[in-house]
Amino acid sequence: MLFIGITAVLYFIKVLFAKNKIIEQGPTWGCGYTGNAEKLQYTASSYAENYSTDMDNLLNQKTSYKPIAAEEIFPHERSYKTHSESLAEEKLFLRITMAMQKFLNRLAFVQTGKTQHYIMYMFVLFIALILLTIFNVI
Repeated sequence: MLFIGITAVLYFIKVLFAKNKIIEQGPTWGCGYTGNAEKLQYTASSYAENYSTDMDNLLNQKTSYKPIAAEEIFPHERSYKTHSESLAEEKLFLRITMAMQKFLNRLAFVQTGKTQHYIMYMFVLFIALILLTIFNVI
């Protein structure tokens, strides 16, 4: 109920401040590119190029392209592709998630889909907790 009240108050504040404003609609900003060919739009790599040139080893950036030779007056069609792999993701997060996946795959045998097995697991856990409490382990 409180959420509805706050929403109503915010709506009326918006209406109050926007009643004398002209609301216009237009195209989205389109990634800041105003040309006609979508293939020529800037990518995140092109914006970060000034910063990434000195950090190629750290960014683990792979580039695939065939440079234009000086004697080529009319060069043939080419493609240019780059791909950066995060060292933090590759060295830290992927190792942790792969280790967790291996561990959980070993426990997958308990997922039988049978309700009786899940009830049995609960009773086994309950008995283990009773025994641990009796022997003052927990």
